[in-house]
Amino acid sequence: MSLRSDLLTWSVTLTATGDVPVPVSFGWHPYLRLPGVPRAEWDLQLPLVREALLDTLCVRDDAHVALTGGSLGSDMLASAGRSPLARLVDWSRVPLWWGDERYLPDGDPDRNETQNRAALLDHLPLDPAKIHGMAGPDRSESAEASAAAYATELRTHGGGLFDVVLLGMGPDGHVASLRKKLRPELIETVRSVGYRLVEPPPTT
Repeated sequence: MSLRSDLLTWSVTLTATGDVPVPVSFGWHPYLRLPGVPRAEWDLQLPLVREALLDTLCVRDDAHVALTGGSLGSDMLASAGRSPLARLVDWSRVPLWWGDERYLPDGDPDRNETQNRAALLDHLPLDPAKIHGMAGPDRSESAEASAAAYATELRTHGGGLFDVVLLGMGPDGHVASLRKKLRPELIETVRSVGYRLVEPPPTT
């Protein structure tokens, strides 16, 4: 780790110890603070994600990516788009999925897909057929039906395993809208896509 001027850099070296692929996780904790620098002014770069995409596209036709929303997820995408190295990726060969989504109509500002499109996706040469958004109430009968349809789409068009999965983390430590107290029914071992109903926030 090094701090030079206004640039904080982490350097990580990964060494393979076997022939079996294993997932690699890295990221920023929401409690990380830089004194005097608001989070909105951070520029979060993801060189490892870019290199993972390039490596995958060298050996396979597609590189499947699962996205997330929230301020951290969209900030990461926006920063990636500002890097001149982003043009090295053939984005037409990158199918996009969402690891979590709010059951809202297309275009709703609270949808993760809407936030991601504004941050980066609408500025990339993506193949529209490979953008796999979850259906909201304007395109499905219920959250349960939307989850079932997404599971079918994942089986039909997915690559089996995601090459890159982005997960944001909220200030309270939640990931994918799952809070610290995870109920037993949310520990899914059978379905590839599930849904969770929550009470709407109180209005004043």
